[in-house]
Amino acid sequence: MSDSALGRLRLQRRLRRAGTDARAVDPWAAEADLTRDVWDVVVWASTRHERLARSLVGLPGCAAALLVVPGDAPAATVASALDAGFADAVREGTAPAEVVARAVVLARRARGHRALSAAAEAFRELAEGSRDLLMRVDAGGTVVFASAASRESLGREPRDLEGRRLPDLCHPKERARVEEALEGDADPAPFPHRLRARTGEWVWMETTVRAVRDPTGRLRETHTDSRDVTDRMRDDAEREALARVTAAVAAAADVERVAAMVAREAAALSGAPAAEVVRFHGDEGLVVGASGAPSRAGDRVPLDVAVPDALAVPVAVEGRPWGLVRSRGAPTPRPRDEERLRALADLVALAVANANSRRRLVALATTDPLTGLANHRTFHDRLGAEAARSARGGTPLGLVLIDLDHFKRVNDTHGHQAGDDVLREVARRLRGRSRREDVVARVGGEELAWLLPGAGVAEALEAAERLRGDIRGADFPRVGRVTASMGVAEHADDGPAGLLRRADLALYRAKAGGRDACVAGDGVAEVTAAPSA
Repeated sequence: MSDSALGRLRLQRRLRRAGTDARAVDPWAAEADLTRDVWDVVVWASTRHERLARSLVGLPGCAAALLVVPGDAPAATVASALDAGFADAVREGTAPAEVVARAVVLARRARGHRALSAAAEAFRELAEGSRDLLMRVDAGGTVVFASAASRESLGREPRDLEGRRLPDLCHPKERARVEEALEGDADPAPFPHRLRARTGEWVWMETTVRAVRDPTGRLRETHTDSRDVTDRMRDDAEREALARVTAAVAAAADVERVAAMVAREAAALSGAPAAEVVRFHGDEGLVVGASGAPSRAGDRVPLDVAVPDALAVPVAVEGRPWGLVRSRGAPTPRPRDEERLRALADLVALAVANANSRRRLVALATTDPLTGLANHRTFHDRLGAEAARSARGGTPLGLVLIDLDHFKRVNDTHGHQAGDDVLREVARRLRGRSRREDVVARVGGEELAWLLPGAGVAEALEAAERLRGDIRGADFPRVGRVTASMGVAEHADDGPAGLLRRADLALYRAKAGGRDACVAGDGVAEVTAAPSA
């Protein structure tokens, strides 16, 4: 721009020969031209209109301005022009080639700045519209830009992240991995890590890191693209947790072990500091498995007191309430937390049902279904074990064999149902006389056995006599009075078979002597009640 039309045309030709698209503009039309078009550089060669030029510097269409100042202008004039926003200044009389060269340099610089601004704006628009969290991180690991997705994924404003070191925002377990990725030499494949949300909980992100280097290869910054994969990681963790607990249930682990596993997995899946499996026990709860404070396995907890920050789901076994699984102290409820706890509660119910079934199977295999006493096989297993223990420890072991007198007559006269009732009642009285460590069993039709660890023949005989009196003094419905004969023996060097044989011989002697009697084997002692009437 110049007062001289000829001067404008000459400068235009020189700039065009230098490879630029130049246009000559009258200073008075400068404002209209600058606002209508986009210019890389404007050369103000009109010294009379410097004030006008200064007023137009910075218009949107003027990316850079080169001012030609009078040749005799002081240095302060040049400094003032630069302070006013001119990109460069030359004096009148400067060789035209230099003016052109400076203008070309400014034009190229302006185009570069415009391209960078456009790229930055495009990146910002892309970043603001993306659901992924995009960040620019400088070579020192500090976040210089964070996209608006931080609000949705972390509940944080972008400015809360900018200016902070990215590794410091990560979970300590993954911090070293993030540091390595930001160095620009790690595997560029996406990797999972956790970032702390505004609420304090950890959010799983899957991040891709791209290094940006200068022409010398030195790391300038890194660009990160992080996607919230918390739901996916929780789903994976849930599948793994359920697989672990399911394997334990399938392996017939006891309920206490399964409950402890469920408590740990419930705490981990819900992000809670504590979780527990509680069994209903009357008006209170019994903690079967716990993870984290404040409860421990074996504690009794009230059920009528509300627990703050707790999420509980019921456990029902075979259609009846059994207990509950609950997490405690989770920072914020999550959409699927209840569903995850319910899946764990179902496994607790399955473990309890399996344990109940195993107990029933064991009972069927080891007990007599009519009397509830141990069956023949269980008795002989325990007889062998107790005899071996007696031999090792030198402790006594007594055995009483019991046979109901004339029991066939009861069945024939009153029917088998009445006979079964007699057997059940005698078994009940036998259990009432026995100790916890004793073994009471039905070993034949009307033959019972009583194994007394720690009791010698005298103690066993005394116990047998008390039982014989109970039976003889009872009035059995529809049958009346029933008596029993008993043989007593004590374990010796002849082993369990010898003990059983000697007790059986003593029983035979009691029968042969008139029945309704207790007889000890080996002639150690013999007690005979009054014969049955």
